[in-house]
Amino acid sequence: MKKSGFLEFKFTILLSALALSLFIFSCANLQSLVQQMSVKQPRVEVVGARLKSLSFSGAGLAFDVRVQNPNPVGIDLKEFHYQFLLNERPFLSGDKTESLKIEANGSNTIQIPLAFTFENIYKTWKNLRDKDTTRYQLKGDFAFNLPVLGRVSIPASKSGILPLAKIPKIKIKALHVKNLDFSKADFELVFQLTNPNGFSLDLKRMKYALQIAGKNWVSGESAKEASISPKGKSNLTIPVSVHFSQIGHALYSSIVNGKKLPYDFSGKINFSSSLPVLKNVDFPFKKKGILSITR
Repeated sequence: MKKSGFLEFKFTILLSALALSLFIFSCANLQSLVQQMSVKQPRVEVVGARLKSLSFSGAGLAFDVRVQNPNPVGIDLKEFHYQFLLNERPFLSGDKTESLKIEANGSNTIQIPLAFTFENIYKTWKNLRDKDTTRYQLKGDFAFNLPVLGRVSIPASKSGILPLAKIPKIKIKALHVKNLDFSKADFELVFQLTNPNGFSLDLKRMKYALQIAGKNWVSGESAKEASISPKGKSNLTIPVSVHFSQIGHALYSSIVNGKKLPYDFSGKINFSSSLPVLKNVDFPFKKKGILSITR
């Protein structure tokens, strides 16, 4: 073969290889372009709503949002905005601008935590003070950056029922004389606990201190348990024994004559309840007033 013919043959082989490479590269790009042109919107769903905490002062909720990417390429959740409604009206709102990568054909779960006080709820909706529950709704708007499609916003929501907790009420009903002599007196302190809630309360422990006319009469801790039904009341008693050498003999005539005396009753009650999330809750109390000592 002549030298010029050999060079022509090599040039033809080189052109063929180059054409084949360009064809393969074009096919790969074309396949990628086809995949991008068939981009699907992600699926966003609020898959869970949990009452994480509940007390007489407030509550905490957590919402789990699952994002599923049905595409063969990764996508980015750029930001989202949420609005929390109570009684069908806006109550809380927030934004999150941190980017989250969702892998190709993958999924990810994000959590939206919320916390609030019942005082703010009752200030906003006075009619809820007499309600045991209220309906809530979380509305979210989730913004994605998608190939070909660009920025896309997808809504998601979740509704449910929120229990409304209210502070128990305590008051002294009576202070009865059980035994009286010149050196000491034995009493029975009767106080009433009122449960304004739509769930039962269980008294587990109680610390207390009673002052009468500025004098310390009794303090202690009781492990006597009691159950208070929803919207119910319960009368409880505490035995009290005082020596006049400690409180002063001037009170003797007041007790004998049944005079009204100022009192200060304070302490802390530990409650459980029929709600799984409301357990081991402390309720501090302090009551002042005037009472009659009865015989």
